[in-house]
Amino acid sequence: MVRYVVVGIGVAVSLIAVWMLRGRDDTVRRSTWDASAATVASTAASSQESIAEIATDMNEPHEGRPHGVPSTYEWASRPRIVPNVDTRSFSAITGWGQIFEDAEGNPAKNSRVQILGLRVLFLSKRDQHWHLIQESRTFDGGAYREDFLGNTHHAPDIRSESDGTISATAGGGFAFHFWPRSRARIETSDVAGVLVTARALLVLADPKLPDDREQARYLFSVGADYWTDSSTGWNGGRTNRGIAVGRFKYVRSTPRSFNMSTVPEAVMRHNPPPPE
Repeated sequence: MVRYVVVGIGVAVSLIAVWMLRGRDDTVRRSTWDASAATVASTAASSQESIAEIATDMNEPHEGRPHGVPSTYEWASRPRIVPNVDTRSFSAITGWGQIFEDAEGNPAKNSRVQILGLRVLFLSKRDQHWHLIQESRTFDGGAYREDFLGNTHHAPDIRSESDGTISATAGGGFAFHFWPRSRARIETSDVAGVLVTARALLVLADPKLPDDREQARYLFSVGADYWTDSSTGWNGGRTNRGIAVGRFKYVRSTPRSFNMSTVPEAVMRHNPPPPE
């Protein structure tokens, strides 16, 4: 009789232990699910915020007018998507960026624009997926006449930064126009839309001199061009076609994103581009 009681007690203790362990496992599992759900929710919220910013960068006027750009230029005061681009003779693409002084001038003499990186993605007609085709932190470029007439340019004021990126300045009638060092091959008939995004911030030219970044008036925007192939040079606009120009925004002392997109906001919200 005592033996049966002991056995019964042992079974009960075992069952309680199992229930306790199961409860603990359920708690851990719930915590994991909660953490995963929170991560997904945070990522989704961040994605929607990014899409809202991209939409603003294609729909709102520039934050400032770029110096030296004629008012007759269609991108002088707001973003522009080039209409009805015939892409049949093009097989390459490149994103690019440009830095201008504000039309009212730039009083800062100890500030530079550090370019943290640039990405180009396209939305495929065939599979409805986004594809990253360019990602760069190093660039070629030049100091171009602000109206770009005659493709006139000279060597830019570029400085290599400690993290492998570059910084540059603009002014004196010249803008800094830059692009990744190699173009990306692309099947243009499969392109439903293009997205270019870059990040930049102000840094000091000389840390020993006064910090004048609050007074800096540099404007930054991004865009993209199709090219006939991955190596042909510029030939008076016959070897490339503009796709779009994004909104000019001021560069700040903390990183900002600068965007260009030919994809409607509603499409991006339904099928968001991948995060960086």
